[in-house]
Amino acid sequence: MGFFDRVFGRDTTLEDRPAPHRTADEIAVERYDYLLRTASPHTIDRVHEEAFAKLTPAQLDILFSRLAEAAPEGERPADATPAVLARAATLTEAKQPGALSRAFGPQDGAGWGGSMYGTLAGYVVASSILDAYFFAGLTSTAVAQGGGTDTAAASAAAGDGGWGGFDFGF
Repeated sequence: MGFFDRVFGRDTTLEDRPAPHRTADEIAVERYDYLLRTASPHTIDRVHEEAFAKLTPAQLDILFSRLAEAAPEGERPADATPAVLARAATLTEAKQPGALSRAFGPQDGAGWGGSMYGTLAGYVVASSILDAYFFAGLTSTAVAQGGGTDTAAASAAAGDGGWGGFDFGF
């Protein structure tokens, strides 16, 4: 506690605590969850398709079988192509929030890094479409505040690390 903190009675016990350590997988999962809660179905569908296109055939087969189990009747994927799986994943999550996390999340106490959901989150967070989604949010915020549309300058000024002004708490 510093001199001014003692003089003015400010409690800094929470500020003095180190931030809990989170893995890159945990951060990717949090960002993916945020996207699933806030983005339009069209954006989520496009991000899923881009991410699923990077999966191996074996991973696509796992994704297909788990989505077939988790998807509501009539929404199950017809095949294991990225576009079909993306649509099924988007519809499943829209109709049953949290379904993807439950279907692909850690099994038997394993962490996110050992789960299919952690893998998907990593690919989604690396998506160029996701980058555009967050920059679009920054652009609309900058324009609303009279700051113009220079997203690079606005992003640099915001110090947001390229996440469009959204504070994820990490």
